[in-house]
Amino acid sequence: MGTHLRSIAWISTTVIVATAMAAVGYFQFSLTRIEALVVGCAVFAVLLALTIWIAQRRSVSQLRAQLSSYRQFERDVAGRLRGLESASGAGRAMPPAGGAGRSPAAAPLLSDLAGAPTLDLFASTEPALGDEQTAADGADGATNIIHLDPSGRPPRGLPAGGEPANDRASQPTEVAPTIAPAAVAKAVKRGDVEIVVQPVVELPTREVRYLEAFTRMRFGKRLATAHEFMAAARERSLVAQIDLLALKRVIALVRGLDRQDASFPVFWNLSRRALAARKTYDAIHDLLAANKSLKERIICELPHKVYEKLSTNQADNLARIRDLGFRLSIDHAEGTQAVSRLVTGGLFQFVKIPADALMRMPGTQIDNLADVLVPLAREHSVTLIASHAGQEHQVVGLIDADVFLAQGDVLAPARPVRADLSAPQPADEPGDAEAQELGT
Repeated sequence: MGTHLRSIAWISTTVIVATAMAAVGYFQFSLTRIEALVVGCAVFAVLLALTIWIAQRRSVSQLRAQLSSYRQFERDVAGRLRGLESASGAGRAMPPAGGAGRSPAAAPLLSDLAGAPTLDLFASTEPALGDEQTAADGADGATNIIHLDPSGRPPRGLPAGGEPANDRASQPTEVAPTIAPAAVAKAVKRGDVEIVVQPVVELPTREVRYLEAFTRMRFGKRLATAHEFMAAARERSLVAQIDLLALKRVIALVRGLDRQDASFPVFWNLSRRALAARKTYDAIHDLLAANKSLKERIICELPHKVYEKLSTNQADNLARIRDLGFRLSIDHAEGTQAVSRLVTGGLFQFVKIPADALMRMPGTQIDNLADVLVPLAREHSVTLIASHAGQEHQVVGLIDADVFLAQGDVLAPARPVRADLSAPQPADEPGDAEAQELGT
């Protein structure tokens, strides 16, 4: 609009000047009307040409500035991609600027978490997993992971019931359960619930800052995925008990990391059913209260959709966990207004948003949600984490948007943890009351 107004003003001024010159020639120099008209047209043409020349010079100058900016952007992106690719090809994290924040004893573990050949934290008998994420429990908020099947393809959807899977790499379809409810009940009674962890890394260095624990269940030599046991766990009302057993593994992992001088906070996924089951919730609350010294190291996390469906009693139980001093995290947050409320609400200290939702690039226009959320999160002291990062170009975009914490398979895949690091202590084993609750 401003450009059009300036053009109209220039043309109007040119017409007025040309008319004035024609009038002067006609009245002052006794020119005929035709001669005066010719003079006016000549003046108008000269002024119009001058106006066009000035406008073209300005456009060329602006175009050159834009091209220079684009070239600089391309050089910046190319440089970052070369750095990211070289770090990925070397199998280790890029060296952090300054190297501050970790003791020399922690350096081997950081290298292990970044994917170096010699692993100290992860189990050597299990291959690296694909991009892990909690399986949405629909109405009850299951907190178990989605894994790659033996063929290497990501599972698609949850078993019977048609509840959508919260899997960033798949589209929901039907997957039949393969584990009987009785077998799941026996595994829970034995405490055969294990965890795998996926790092949350700082960009651009890819230095590990947090870990997220996902739940698996062991049947003999095989670790079962959420798709295989969650339907049976719901049928036997064991979801909350699985959360409790996973919490014990997380507590053991945090203490095991302490012994290696690697004090990474760990995200532990909490289900809606765990907040509703009175006996199991009391056991979870008592366990957290007994480990309040780890309140800065264990972060309770639940999916956004599950949080929105919490009853008043479940929300109160969640608040009781926060009252113990443990921080809360919301995962897979969706919707600009809803996420803004989560950031400004004061309940959650961590908000995870899928990277593709933060960095949408439809066509040639960039719709950058991060531009809105990053300053808002900084203002309210909320840690914003980009999850589901699956491609390098997303990583570059996150860095440009000042999102410096991310999680995803392209950064570091989820991997099983060494048994000695996550094995619960005898005091953390299920007691008689818990066994009675299982009906066994």
